[in-house]
Amino acid sequence: MEVVLDCFFDDVLSSMDRSCLSVRHKRREMIDYLGTLIMSCEDEKEGCRLAVMSALRYHDVHRRSNGSVCLMGKYHDVLYVAAKICFDRCLEDCTVVAGLLDSIFSCEKTFERLFIGSIFGTKVTHLICGWKTDFADGEESLRALGYFLSHAAKMKLSYVVPGPSGRIESRCCAGASESRRWGKEAATPPPGAKPSLTRLVDVPMQAYEGSPPLYVASLMERPKVLLLLLRFGAESDGGRGRTVDREERRAHSPLESHVRKLSAAASAGVRVLPIDSASCLRVLMRASTRVAIPANEVEWEAQDPLPIRWRKTCGTPVHPRLFRDGIILPSRWNRPAELKHLCRCAIRTALWNNWELPYGIRKLPLPNRLMNYVDLLDD
Repeated sequence: MEVVLDCFFDDVLSSMDRSCLSVRHKRREMIDYLGTLIMSCEDEKEGCRLAVMSALRYHDVHRRSNGSVCLMGKYHDVLYVAAKICFDRCLEDCTVVAGLLDSIFSCEKTFERLFIGSIFGTKVTHLICGWKTDFADGEESLRALGYFLSHAAKMKLSYVVPGPSGRIESRCCAGASESRRWGKEAATPPPGAKPSLTRLVDVPMQAYEGSPPLYVASLMERPKVLLLLLRFGAESDGGRGRTVDREERRAHSPLESHVRKLSAAASAGVRVLPIDSASCLRVLMRASTRVAIPANEVEWEAQDPLPIRWRKTCGTPVHPRLFRDGIILPSRWNRPAELKHLCRCAIRTALWNNWELPYGIRKLPLPNRLMNYVDLLDD
């Protein structure tokens, strides 16, 4: 089987046009063909592993022949054929999947093609970045994203995000003390210091102003994607303080943005508040100790001043309707939250430091109901 696969990549694929895999239906044809070869194996799991390894070998050989610079075209697109095969066949070999993810990052310095299907759907992404996802719909894209995040967490994958200096990527498998970065260049580390690493769930999406996936998912109001990213340890305050369009303008955190949007809608007398925005805010609050924004930045405050009692109770301004409708718990607004929620945040921080999110939660001596609470599935 291994010989047949190597001959296919070395002879058949090499004779095809360089752009033969740039179109989605061509990649699907190759996926179907390789799937037929895999099904002919006595052990389909082993056949899947061999097919993915042959694709990685094909990519690596041609990259090394070009001075360690990817030739792109079919030489790189074959990695996404391998990614679809991994997901379709539920390949559980973490080492092979990690090698696939490393190869993607080594060429692209981002994983945005694995995220865009679940965030934007499968129909409009080619208008933004010129790429159509290989997954059938948004739900399958979300499951695929969870699959790759799961393997990345098990293998403790983290990378150096390239900045203006053009630093090469780095991978680390023991990063309990690493710091998270959000698309902004950190200060130059002293000689001999460990480079700042970013976990796969936080690697910025270069085609979207270098924003982290959680920030983009929040902007598009995708609560299911937000929940998945947060469960795997994405920073709930992602994007705050980013420089936008090279100007000194703060991009508000996802949580702040939804508070502002919902408060503005409530102030305008909207009968039904935006459902998706409210759902995103509830999900984000599960991973945040509190919600608070500076009073002088609330645009609608002068138009609809809040009663003094609300200011004293809630701290910085927020429309009272958000409390009455149960969108924001009063205990989470600009004050220490309830002990149960603070314990959840502390437990998740400890698990994140030890690469145990989210699967390490099931190892804790807790009732199932509390496990779901710590895993952000309940509030």
